[in-house]
Amino acid sequence: MYIKGFISRFPLISTTWVHFDRRLFPPACDAGYPLVRQGSVGVYVCILQDALNIVTGVSLSIDGIFGPLTNARVRIFQALNRLTADGVVGCATWQLLTSQAVGRG
Repeated sequence: MYIKGFISRFPLISTTWVHFDRRLFPPACDAGYPLVRQGSVGVYVCILQDALNIVTGVSLSIDGIFGPLTNARVRIFQALNRLTADGVVGCATWQLLTSQAVGRG
C-alpha cells in the first residue's frame, strides 16, 4: 500500500509514523527531524503534513511533497507561534509543532 502521489520507495507499513522512520538526512537538531522546505519530499514531509493537520485543523493531503500549500500552512503556523515565518521547517518549528501534536493524533 502506498500513499497517493508518494514516492514508491517509502511503503506505508502502518498509520503510525514511527514505523516510517528511515533516516535519510541528518537531524536539524535534538528534535531528531531533518530540515525540510518547499521542494523536499519524503517521509518527514508526511510527518510534517500530518502534524500540521492535527495542530491547525487544516486538511492537507499527506502526500510527502512539500509544495505551495504545505509551505503556506507552515508559514501560518510559524507566524501564529512567533517563529520566523520563512517556510523552512528547522529545529524551532519541529520542536514546537511536535510538542503541540503529541497525543492529539
